[in-house]
Amino acid sequence: MRPLLCLLLPLLIWGEEEFSFDAGTFEKKRFEHHGYLRSDNTLQWSDNGRFARSANELNLQGTWDESPINLHADLSAFYRDDSRTTRDEEVLLNELRQRFGDERESLDLGKKVLRWGKGYAYSPLAFFERPKDPIYPDLSREGFWMAHAQMTRTPEEGIVSAATLDLLWLPGIGENRDHFASTDSRGGAKLYLLAGQSDIDLILAENAFGADLSTDVGNGLELHADFGVKGGDKSTLLGLRYQSPTDLTLIAEWFRTYEDSRYRYLKATQKEPFGWVYSSLYALWLDQEDSPAYRLLAGGTYDFKNGFALDLAYVRTDLSDGGKMILYYYF
Repeated sequence: MRPLLCLLLPLLIWGEEEFSFDAGTFEKKRFEHHGYLRSDNTLQWSDNGRFARSANELNLQGTWDESPINLHADLSAFYRDDSRTTRDEEVLLNELRQRFGDERESLDLGKKVLRWGKGYAYSPLAFFERPKDPIYPDLSREGFWMAHAQMTRTPEEGIVSAATLDLLWLPGIGENRDHFASTDSRGGAKLYLLAGQSDIDLILAENAFGADLSTDVGNGLELHADFGVKGGDKSTLLGLRYQSPTDLTLIAEWFRTYEDSRYRYLKATQKEPFGWVYSSLYALWLDQEDSPAYRLLAGGTYDFKNGFALDLAYVRTDLSDGGKMILYYYF
């Protein structure tokens, strides 16, 4: 059993913490911190034999908020072990930024992670982001060094009820040099508009531009689309998200990358099936058009309500079958 998993499993015997009410916990604190341990263990088998893989992450986050300091840091340490290759360890500084201003006008200086675009599995508008994992798109990702200014206005009249302008400048330092090798710096801007039930983003970057749209058409159905052009290449995403009154959520997307690869993505999640509290069942499908490559996950999650959560899944690809166990501990 992998080292981190050995550390976490004994803690599952802990009972739930006693409930207590402390009004002080609702007051704003100068320093707040949290984090998680994630141990992702996979066993797969194919015609070429069996192989095991373990990916473990320790994530630590903290924010110090006492004027004029508003400093946020996010750090991840990884330990990976693959029976087909070798072990490796890595420590990444995901974010380290100082914020000035308030919710209406702010300036962030430092290393920061952006989340631009409406797509769940992929976004053509990730001009200033590292690629996301379409299976686990919410995992921590390393940001870039930047200056990020944001201004928000809420007109009292007119179709647009809220507007936000983002301005970016990324100097050619550190990790920025590796990602933006063709230039010493990158600049960009994003205009966000809320018009009725629709969210609209217009984005302009160096040698790239794009737009996205998300609109609520009622009865739990949301439609979204992304379109981007980068260096003369185009990328498109079309998708929908539906949530039923019984907490069944469906996400379906079709997207074409800048490399002209086309994918189909479908995920269904049912919260508290059969009345099982703190649990959910899910199925996820990702395949590539004009290719036999695909990936299927079917499994369930359970929240122990003491910081621990468990995710068990059957995994099938065009090359192998297998099982996956992910253990989380949030603190």
